[in-house]
Parts: sequence; structure tokens; C-alpha cells
Amino acid sequence: MLSPTESTPWYRQFWPWVLIALPGTVVIASLVTIGIALDQPDGLVVDDYYKEGLAINRVIARDEAAARYGMAAELTLRDDFGTLRLSGKPPREPSTLTLRVLHATMDGQDQIVQLVPTADGRFTAPIDRLGPGRWDIQIEADDWRLTGSVDRPGMETLNLGPAAPD
Repeated sequence: MLSPTESTPWYRQFWPWVLIALPGTVVIASLVTIGIALDQPDGLVVDDYYKEGLAINRVIARDEAAARYGMAAELTLRDDFGTLRLSGKPPREPSTLTLRVLHATMDGQDQIVQLVPTADGRFTAPIDRLGPGRWDIQIEADDWRLTGSVDRPGMETLNLGPAAPD
């Protein structure tokens, strides 16, 4: 048995290990955070922000043109197909339209397809199944654009219109 003047070695004491564990936990948490940051790159940052800024005026002009023409659309999304019905009076009927289905946060899931006209005056295109989340939808012709958003799962029919001015 140990006498009161003798003490146990420090590594057999409780409190030194508690004091070592606190900063050790922070170091481990920092390494995990760095690993997550390196493994999950930020998909929201645009590579060429200068060109994106210059293109804003062109996009605003396309939205204003859609408003002038009184354009609107109803888009029906099924699991693997999209159907679009246009209304409004553009100066010329588009032969094809571009459908952009953009995920709000993950750019790797974005889809860009060409809508082709059908005999009944609608436009159709095959699309990949949309995963859960918020999706921004854009219908584009040469000189006008319609926008909207849809939350999946849920909404199948979406009304699109020109973007409202800020």
C-alpha cells in the first residue's frame, strides 16, 4: 500500500487524461471537418462569375420580352416525361424550346433538354426522374424566357411565367 507521501504516476491519474482529451477531441473534429470539406466541393460557386454578371442584362431583356408577348406556360412533369402547353403571342412560333431543369443546390443533377412540338400544339421531351428537393425550371426560346420552380416529390403541374423584375 502507498503511504501518503508517495503518489501514483501521472499517467495513472484521472485528471491529466481529461485535460488531454479535451484538446484531442478538438483536433480530431478539425480533421474530420477538413476531410468533409475536401470531399464535398461547393457546387454553388460559378467558375466564371464575370461572364455571368455580363449575361444578366441579356437575361433581363428575355424576361421583359416574354412579358411583352404575354407568354405563359403550363408544364406537366411525369416520372420520365415533360409536356408543355404555351400561351401568348410571340412574334414567331418556336420550332423547338429548351427546357432547363436545375436543382437548387446540386448542379450535377441539372438537365437541359430540347422540347419538340407535337401535332396538338404542345411540346414534349423525355427527362430523367427528378429527385427530392427544389427544382428551378426555365423554358427558353431565342428571344424570351419563362421561369418557375417546383418542389419534388409532389407537384406535377407547374405554371411558368416571365421572371418578375426586382
